[in-house]
Amino acid sequence: MDGFSQIKPKKWLGQHFLVDKNALVYIVRQADLKKEEIILEIGAGQGVLTAELVKKAKKVYAVEVDSALVTALNERFKNTPEVVVFQADALRTNLYELFQGIPFPEKMVSNLPYNLASTLILNFLESYPEIKNYLVMVQKEVAQRMIAPPATKEYGAYTLKISYFAEVDLLRIFPREIFQPVPRVKSALVRLERKKKLPPIDYPFFKFLVEKAFSHRRKKLLNNLVGSFNCSANEVKAVLSELSLNLDVRAENLSLVDYLSLANKLKEIGFDLRGE
Repeated sequence: MDGFSQIKPKKWLGQHFLVDKNALVYIVRQADLKKEEIILEIGAGQGVLTAELVKKAKKVYAVEVDSALVTALNERFKNTPEVVVFQADALRTNLYELFQGIPFPEKMVSNLPYNLASTLILNFLESYPEIKNYLVMVQKEVAQRMIAPPATKEYGAYTLKISYFAEVDLLRIFPREIFQPVPRVKSALVRLERKKKLPPIDYPFFKFLVEKAFSHRRKKLLNNLVGSFNCSANEVKAVLSELSLNLDVRAENLSLVDYLSLANKLKEIGFDLRGE
């Protein structure tokens, strides 16, 4: 760990390093690693989790954006060929290009930097169907948005987009002190298992629908849809009535199943996205 002693955490990168051994043991246990698995770790930091993952997996791809940490990671694992360190910004890098010519990982285990966690998870679900299982530490608020039921303040377009792709379990909430420097918020360990069969729907259309449905939470769903699609209020009312949905319903009162049905019906009858 000597190579890391002079590296100060960078706030702008959302760096908080795991220092609690009990939390580390719990994460590795929940990862349920198999010796034949190739694991992806985003935000490897000081390599504390990396070192435990490689004990139980075939190979670990450790992705880190901080060049100073990458140098220290390469030194730490110079005699561990099962760890491959990549310097890359995971949000801006095409993983297919990064892992070109080598097996693509099917499982991700990471303590994600807070500043990219929510965006990265959805981006990966949308872009990389090869990754079947995620075990990620995120801020508590992001975890709550992932699992929020309808009619709650945390429930929204993000919840629905995540739920479209994966089954989500919040495994444990951790105190702030398991990281150094201590973050301002609590953390949560979340498991996401990609659905083997995704709902039969035009996902970009569904994505547009749920984002527009929640664009003005205080408005009725009817008004949000009229403002987002090239259609009249009467046309939207006809669709809602056909699906047995209350004309006064608000976005947060519909379930994933409701939104899938609504998206299919709107697409079926030829609703166009406004401005497209």
